[in-house]
Amino acid sequence: MAQAHGTRYDLNGRPPFVAFDMFSKDERLQYGITMRFCRSHGLSHAPVLFKGIGEGCSIDKALELLGEYGKYGAIDVAEGCVWRWERPNGNHIAMAKYVRPEKEIGYYLKDEFGNPQEKWNILRGNYQ
Repeated sequence: MAQAHGTRYDLNGRPPFVAFDMFSKDERLQYGITMRFCRSHGLSHAPVLFKGIGEGCSIDKALELLGEYGKYGAIDVAEGCVWRWERPNGNHIAMAKYVRPEKEIGYYLKDEFGNPQEKWNILRGNYQ
């Protein structure tokens, strides 16, 4: 999150790394394992907005739970949400991502002329 891609963040007081998923070799680890690892190592993890067994969460409901600017200091409107589906035993089944149609992925990776640029959410070299 140190470099802005499609959303700018105010990372003042927040680490520039937020775990989303973990893998072991080519296997995605269960959500519970990822959360325990993050907690035990002091890592931030993407927030969970909804957890349910046998029920789903609509895009509208997920965006309502997320809020306009998300949960991690976004300056721009939050990009969207990710759904993770696991069996009750934790085995991963599928993932899906919704991105707001008005969001331009990689918007901050180029200038107004389409030339590559770097826009940072933190001052480079100043993270402690």
